[in-house]
Amino acid sequence: MCGACTVLVDGQVQHSCVVDVSSVVGGKITTIEGLSADRSHPAQVAWIANQVPQCGYCQPGMLLCAAAAMNSGNHGGDISNEMQNLCVCGTYQRIKLAVLSL
Repeated sequence: MCGACTVLVDGQVQHSCVVDVSSVVGGKITTIEGLSADRSHPAQVAWIANQVPQCGYCQPGMLLCAAAAMNSGNHGGDISNEMQNLCVCGTYQRIKLAVLSL
């Protein structure tokens, strides 16, 4: 439930810890490394601009949730309503600022 293992399967948020790999055969799986090769995705740009990362535990999951919400047409406050991942070091305020800038 923490969301640290979040991946996108065909653009939809999935927690890889509870998804059987056989159920996603043939699907397009995106990990944080596949979001963009050069940190140019708008969510990554917002994360860097707002100095979100601290310990890094939640960052892949948070970024992928934000990217999935953006791909669904959501922006700003709409995205923050969809993000339920756990941030163990408490950078929720910076995460919220980054999301609101999208």
